[in-house]
Amino acid sequence: MKSQNVIVLIIVIILGAIIFWKRDAIKRKFGIATDSTDGSSKSGTWTSPSGTTAPVTPGIEYKKCTGFPLKLGCTGDNVLTLQKTLNKMHGAGISADGYFGPQTEAALIKLGYGETLDSNEAVRIATTKSV
Repeated sequence: MKSQNVIVLIIVIILGAIIFWKRDAIKRKFGIATDSTDGSSKSGTWTSPSGTTAPVTPGIEYKKCTGFPLKLGCTGDNVLTLQKTLNKMHGAGISADGYFGPQTEAALIKLGYGETLDSNEAVRIATTKSV
C-alpha cells in the first residue's frame, strides 16, 4: 500500500510540473489570461508589455520577437516602439499595446512597407514623417 501511495505522489508531482511548465500554452488554448494587477482571470485578453490589456485575435499565436523581421504574431518592446513611432510620425491611430496584430499590419501596408518589417524599413519609418 505504501508503494502505491509513493507512485501516485510521483505521478501527481510529474503532472503538476508539466502543467506548470506549459501553463502559458494552456491559457492560450482556453483563451484565459491573468491580469497581473489583481490576479483575476479575463477571457479573451492578454496583458501587453506596456501593462495594458490587448484583445486576442482569433487564429494568431503571439510570440516574443526580440529582433527583426517584425511580423504578424510578434510581441514585445520592439513592436511597442514600432507602434508608438507609427502613431507619432505617421498618425496611424493604432493601439500601442506591443502586439503586432491586424491593425499594425494594416498600418504598415498603408504606408507601403508590406506585411513584415526589417531593420532598414524600421529606420525609414522612424526618420521619415508623413505629411
